[in-house]
Amino acid sequence: MEDFFKGTAFTAISGIASMMGLILSIILIIITAKVAKIIRSREDIKHFNENRIAYSQNLKAFQVLITIDKIFDIQLVTNISNSINLFENLTSILTKKDKKNINSIKKELDKNIADVDETTKRNICRGLSYFIGRYGKEEIIL
Repeated sequence: MEDFFKGTAFTAISGIASMMGLILSIILIIITAKVAKIIRSREDIKHFNENRIAYSQNLKAFQVLITIDKIFDIQLVTNISNSINLFENLTSILTKKDKKNINSIKKELDKNIADVDETTKRNICRGLSYFIGRYGKEEIIL
């Protein structure tokens, strides 16, 4: 038996066992990362569904302030930016079109308030309408 621990057979078996351990470790790391991503995604969706109506009402209120009340000031721009950032942080539920709309709204909001015209306001309202329509009616199911 002592010869076995000194021989090449033991070295080969030890090498194979080490390689298998390394491969299993890598596989477990990959699986763990995928599971963590799924859990984060489900948490995002749950949080969004719980607050979906409030998000939609906020966006509608912003539209009313812009279109009916004719208010467009730094406070409103900040509030719209905050709401859009909430959507932007929910990366697991956003589509490419959602991201495009977010970028479009942000681009319009970045303009100097003194330079904002009716077209800019209409574009912001159109972007807000997209999110109201997309997320305002039904829950997201994963």
